[in-house]
Amino acid sequence: MPSSQAFATAALAGMGWGLHPQALIAPYLADGALVELLPDSALDVPLYWHTARASSGLLEQLSQAIEAAAHAALLAA
Repeated sequence: MPSSQAFATAALAGMGWGLHPQALIAPYLADGALVELLPDSALDVPLYWHTARASSGLLEQLSQAIEAAAHAALLAA
């Protein structure tokens, strides 16, 4: 799937199962549209932010904003 949202949408459509970010699927778990296959067995994985080798001030600012948002919204490793 081309995005994490598309991957979750495919699961909602019954196309299979998947390992989805909690923040993305919490509403679907709450309303029963999705169910946990193994309740209370989270699998935390490290995330990496990849950028182009070409340096630019704009890309650097974008990277800093994304990293700050990730630190605020995601679990610490």
